[in-house]
Amino acid sequence: MRRALTVLNMWCAWLSGLVLLLSLFAVLYAVAVRDLFGQAATWAFDFTSYGLLFLVFLAAPRTLETDGHVRVDFLLTRLRERAKRLTEIGVWVLSLAFFLMLLWAVSWKTAQSIEGDWVSPSIHEIPLRYVYWVMPAGTVLMLLVGMVKLRAAIAHWRQFNAPSGSSGD
Repeated sequence: MRRALTVLNMWCAWLSGLVLLLSLFAVLYAVAVRDLFGQAATWAFDFTSYGLLFLVFLAAPRTLETDGHVRVDFLLTRLRERAKRLTEIGVWVLSLAFFLMLLWAVSWKTAQSIEGDWVSPSIHEIPLRYVYWVMPAGTVLMLLVGMVKLRAAIAHWRQFNAPSGSSGD
């Protein structure tokens, strides 16, 4: 399962990069059309604003998987090995709790958008069901990554506390 999750996260990150590139071209096109022809490319605002939502929720699981998020570890460097490993487990438990709360919130909002037939407040009136689905999907991937990371932290803890006297370091 871990391998499949890694492959899926890599594809999502690649797709996120593509969305970023397309957003760049959309903004450049909108600026050029406005400056050269005095016309507005109104679709570009919708594409880039909702593209940012896709960018974040598609890239975050892979970033979490590769430990690419910002970490504040100055306290960890001062802890003994046993405390570090326990802290790592605690961090992943808290992370999973956060991911579960986030999943609940974004799923609720997505369900509301589907049930209420919400549309974007722009002139294009994009059905938000086609946009909001990425939030619970990305959060589920982050939750799965967090579960894998917690399992690894517990394995490190067990290895450190193995009765053979080997600390693994």
